[in-house]
Amino acid sequence: MSSRNMNETTMCITGGGVLAALLTTYMMASSFYDVVPARHQAIWTQFQRVKCNETSGPGFYWKSPLVKGIHMFTGPDKDEVDYTCGTKDGITFKGKVAITNQLLPENVLESYRIHGEKPDRANIYDMSEFLMQSICAEMTAREFLVDKFTDIDDLLYAALDKAQINSKSGLRIVPGKVKVFKPIPTNSNIADIIKMEAVHRQATRTAGEEQKLNAKQAV
Repeated sequence: MSSRNMNETTMCITGGGVLAALLTTYMMASSFYDVVPARHQAIWTQFQRVKCNETSGPGFYWKSPLVKGIHMFTGPDKDEVDYTCGTKDGITFKGKVAITNQLLPENVLESYRIHGEKPDRANIYDMSEFLMQSICAEMTAREFLVDKFTDIDDLLYAALDKAQINSKSGLRIVPGKVKVFKPIPTNSNIADIIKMEAVHRQATRTAGEEQKLNAKQAV
């Protein structure tokens, strides 16, 4: 092997070794500290068990390599949940709801101990689907789609708010930030029927008003 090739090989190996050493040093050093991002609280655990009975806010912290910081987001969080449901007259729907919620900093530790790292999985996603199915089952398709549709936001908010208290989720449902989007019937054309009825009522109303106007002008 030529001297030139040997030098190039040596440089390659040495360079790779230096890079590996730097990476190893960084990884070892990073295990001694943790940086908690803004709008987060850290729970300190060791071997999957909570080590401290207090959480830490945003900032830089020295720690043991055996201690892990679990970062829990405490800012407003908007979750969108898909659901399917059936009304009491047998019409099925699919739809979506949006719920803005927030894990309160003072509830982080209790919430983690009961519900783990993602308290919204059971208490927002699963619970919202269950509650929408319950609300839907108490209404007819016409009520769910039109007559009582504007009430459903408030019904879902109240039920979700109560559910968080009962489950000790630590989550706050933000008032005015629960939105139920227009559902879509999946086994019926009732939406088209209701739309046609609305058009017919409008046409009838317009015709009646025109007749009254003509009668008034004829006097």
